[in-house]
Amino acid sequence: MLAIYISKSYGRDLSLSMHVELVDYHYNLSYRISMHDLIHDLVQSLAEGELSIVNSSTENISENVRHLPVLELCQNGSTMLRKLNKVRTLTARGIIIDESFFHTCLSRLKYLRMLGLFDLSLKGLPSSIGTLKHLRYLDLAGNDEIKKLPNTICKLQSLQSLGLLGCENLENLPRSNLTCLRLLFLTTKQTSFSENGVGCLKSLRFLCIWNCGNLMSLPSDMSYLAALLTPL
Repeated sequence: MLAIYISKSYGRDLSLSMHVELVDYHYNLSYRISMHDLIHDLVQSLAEGELSIVNSSTENISENVRHLPVLELCQNGSTMLRKLNKVRTLTARGIIIDESFFHTCLSRLKYLRMLGLFDLSLKGLPSSIGTLKHLRYLDLAGNDEIKKLPNTICKLQSLQSLGLLGCENLENLPRSNLTCLRLLFLTTKQTSFSENGVGCLKSLRFLCIWNCGNLMSLPSDMSYLAALLTPL
């Protein structure tokens, strides 16, 4: 059986039309589903080489692959990544990622649009994250050892969605210059928000502040979020 993550709304429809099982929620924003191996093989064949699921037995990845879910790291995973330059989506959950794999991802996969690193016990992000100029979606949910994000994250001028739910030890956010950010999902150990932070996200349309036990007040500059559509 294969487990993957999809949106909640799409998951309901999918469960009625295909042989998949909705297993549980992931931070109340997505479903985890289980899929029979035959369905998985059908989906992968329909993707026509653009999707490659990496596990411990993976021996080769097509150079044309665009979507790369990593279920397990294979022995030569970092080596295989070095020849890939068309990957647009990379996701991983609940596995151990070594430093060389992370370095290869950031140095070679320059055209990433989506990077989802869930429940990986990450302690932080390298400053080279700022080189992913095309990144639109970054989700670090469940990495509760992250204390801070590098200031270079502010170089991600294409970033539209940032997920930090479950990052319970996050101490602060970089002084923001993310002019395109529309969605922010946030858990933090802060008691208050710093100036020039959330309130500077003028394009923000959705703000989720979740499980922040130390938080005493909302951002003082909330009034500047004129594009905000969804209440807290």
